[in-house]
Amino acid sequence: MKEQQSVIIQVRVEEDLKRDAMKALDKIGIDMPTAIRVFLKRIVAEDGIPFNITLPKDGKEKKKVVTYIPAKPAKQVRYEEFLDLIAEVPQGYITRYDDICDYLCRKYKAERVEFVHGTEDWRRSLEVPLWRVVSTRGVLSNSKLMSRELQQERLEREGLTIVPCGVNNRSLMVKDYKWHLFNFNALSEK
Repeated sequence: MKEQQSVIIQVRVEEDLKRDAMKALDKIGIDMPTAIRVFLKRIVAEDGIPFNITLPKDGKEKKKVVTYIPAKPAKQVRYEEFLDLIAEVPQGYITRYDDICDYLCRKYKAERVEFVHGTEDWRRSLEVPLWRVVSTRGVLSNSKLMSRELQQERLEREGLTIVPCGVNNRSLMVKDYKWHLFNFNALSEK
């Protein structure tokens, strides 16, 4: 398995904006690169900008006060249960990380879940069909345990069609992915 390569992102911003942002980040104890990585990960997790973007009604830019709202407490769930759910997804079907989290939130009557890893979870993860987990919009992705190419090969072997998508068709997705989504509610009916 090849290791993910880092890339450089360059952004030009006003000096005052950078200084003010660094002061705010210093207060919470993180540096600028970490904050940018967190922002990018939230974009991926929420499949869009992780907050509302609106223009001021009078057309003038106003400095808004940002209020820190702590995250709602999460129900801690063993990562093994996450792997058990992936193992339930039958051949020819796929799931999404969000679908698994939604199912567990309903099961535990929680607003969100947080996975707690055990010492043997990494070995167990090699035994479950992780290739059946795709992004929110059915896109394949590289992970620490599986390359996008291997995921494509295994999904195609199970009868799913993989098509290019995204900018310059450099991404891959399951064609008509919504038709192939596994319904975790069927587990409750067993």
